[in-house]
Amino acid sequence: MQFQDISILIPAKSSAEFIIPKIQFLKEYLQENWKARFEIIVSLNGGDDEIRECYNLVNQAFPNDEIVIAHKHYFPKGKGAALQSASMFAQYPVVAFIDSDLPFDLDFFKQGMKCINEGSQLVAGNRRLPESLFSIPVPLLSFVYKRHLSGLLYNWVVRKIFSLDIKDTQCGIKMMTKSFSDHFFGMLSCYGFSFDVEMFILAKERDYKISSIPVNLKLSSEKSTLTLTFEMFRALLWFFIFKRKQIRGEYSKKEDFSKDQLKRLHFTSDDWGISEGVNEAILVLAQKGVIKRVSIMSNAKHTDYLLEELKKLSTVELGLHFNLTNGQLLGQNYKYLTPDSSSSYSLMSLLKKSLFGFKKLPKNFLEEAREEFKLQVENLRGKQVELSYFDSHHHIHLLPGMLEAIGLSAMSYHMKQTRLVIYKPLPLSSKIILHFLSLKARKVLNLLELRSLPMAYPGAQSFLYASKLRNELMSLEEETEIIVHPSVMGDLHLLPESYQDEYNGERVREYWALKSLVD
Repeated sequence: MQFQDISILIPAKSSAEFIIPKIQFLKEYLQENWKARFEIIVSLNGGDDEIRECYNLVNQAFPNDEIVIAHKHYFPKGKGAALQSASMFAQYPVVAFIDSDLPFDLDFFKQGMKCINEGSQLVAGNRRLPESLFSIPVPLLSFVYKRHLSGLLYNWVVRKIFSLDIKDTQCGIKMMTKSFSDHFFGMLSCYGFSFDVEMFILAKERDYKISSIPVNLKLSSEKSTLTLTFEMFRALLWFFIFKRKQIRGEYSKKEDFSKDQLKRLHFTSDDWGISEGVNEAILVLAQKGVIKRVSIMSNAKHTDYLLEELKKLSTVELGLHFNLTNGQLLGQNYKYLTPDSSSSYSLMSLLKKSLFGFKKLPKNFLEEAREEFKLQVENLRGKQVELSYFDSHHHIHLLPGMLEAIGLSAMSYHMKQTRLVIYKPLPLSSKIILHFLSLKARKVLNLLELRSLPMAYPGAQSFLYASKLRNELMSLEEETEIIVHPSVMGDLHLLPESYQDEYNGERVREYWALKSLVD
């Protein structure tokens, strides 16, 4: 049999004392039985402290080991999300995953390899096949029987709703080609229990060859932490979303963007510097040619992280993401810009201060904002960052009086372009106030002779139903700025409190949806 190099992903929501022996067992098995290169990528998830402790202990157990890769996964929560983020590190042409307790006979990988060599893109373990064997302690018989019955019902519903010919979608061991893995994780929308169902829907809609093979399963404990009734109810909600996506053609093969279409799309990623995960996502997407403009937070915790790599991209415009609402300001001894000696105002506080756009911000406040604007610009210029435009965190440059306060300073730094958040769907969304503020600010923009592009501001639903967004972008006939906020991981909650941002795990969905535009 021809062996291929393989990346095996393990979603591990458990203690280091549990997972380390399992990793060692899998590694030894592969060293003895796999006649090609392999890597084991452990996606550690769960509580923050548990993740950090496990990560350190795994690295101590496998020091300088290129085969075992420990990965910290924080947000979004769920097995599917943990596997998705781990897949970013997979470098080999075959990708597999297995439950962390390794309950399956590992010879599955040999059988799966035969199927891959014969042209299968997806190989799934199937506990319902007559050849599958179970080894179960007597005390667990009742538990396993209940799970078996619920599994039969679950998969009967799946087959009826999605017209799938599969009797076990949820088996915790699967194997696939790297190209299938990239397509699947690129469009994954469900991060929890039902994520496997999307895998089979995608395979069906794109005519991928699926092989279903028996497994030998050994259970030594009641491992499931799911509340069965709750999980079944949540599964039905996801089935509704899957079916809607299936009807819309979300899972079918997509038409590539033409060069002219891509030229019209100016994806602008906000928030460079807010976290390492955000910077990593922006850099990858910029290198792929998706993101063309990057708005940099001058006073963020991670502004310098990967900044030199970003500056090397000659095709990417850099701008200032003026920030008064997140973290510490660069200036000191402000009397009006910081409330009660804290780090900064919240967006809601500034909205209230401006009577939600009906009142100009106080003169003293605007004077200090102008000084902070200059400091943030000079800080980036000191890092040899060439700025060609500006916008702002939480769009505070649109607040009454702010553009007048900072506009002339921006022009003096040769930043002649900014942003108006005028987008047809906004008046019917929670972002209606941005539309209102932009309409008011447009007159000031014209007086200052600042430019702005027509824009699109996709919301979270747009990235859940990415084909709809794709079709909208393909239909654009003029150059348009598209505001995005991608991240490879939800890590904003790890920052000091004043630097945190409520839009966290959702950024990961944006990253994968944007990546899928060109993959």
